[in-house]
Amino acid sequence: MLPSGKVTRLQDNFGDYVIHVQCRKCKHAREITPHALAKLVGWAAEIGDVSTRMRCSRCHTKSVDIAIGFKRKPRRWNKNPS
Repeated sequence: MLPSGKVTRLQDNFGDYVIHVQCRKCKHAREITPHALAKLVGWAAEIGDVSTRMRCSRCHTKSVDIAIGFKRKPRRWNKNPS
């Protein structure tokens, strides 16, 4: 996975990334596309707001860790920003 950069909303980077969700309690992990979440909450929703509503599908707790990863390099992505 590449670093997330400045992705704050579902519509950023044209939705060309994945959201990796991992439960803190049972360590169950899943990757979600922003297209699937946009059908529920809309494209303008912030990822921070969406992450507070997520639950683990196995143990149903709300304590999850969120990470954003890209399948390929986003446009204008600099490996060594300085």
